[in-house]
Amino acid sequence: MSDSSRAYEADSFRGARLRPTSGSLNIGTWNIEGLTEDKLVSLQLYMQRNNLHILCIQETHRAKTDYFITCEGYLVVLSGSSEGDSESAGVGFIIAPEIRPSVIGFLQKSSRMACLKLRVSSGKVPIFSV
Repeated sequence: MSDSSRAYEADSFRGARLRPTSGSLNIGTWNIEGLTEDKLVSLQLYMQRNNLHILCIQETHRAKTDYFITCEGYLVVLSGSSEGDSESAGVGFIIAPEIRPSVIGFLQKSSRMACLKLRVSSGKVPIFSV
């Protein structure tokens, strides 16, 4: 793995377990033009209303790589720029609570490309946010 890549395994997602998902997996993508707390709440409501399990987000304008679980139980994974880099385009994922146990890991290639790895009933699937 190169210095510019960072990998996160399921153990670092605060107790996520490997478990296959059943049924369909609904995925969306959105250029959010900056991630704020208010916008995060709106995105979670949008996901609930539209039955989205994963939302790939772009242009977060977050400078650091981070992950956290919201009060509503959504896992937010952000891929920011490396230390000392002035770019802060940022990509990431918002994962619904019922899909969190299926997360195997996360691979950051840059602040403009990241991969979420999931275990599904037929094996494993990568999802890219670019």
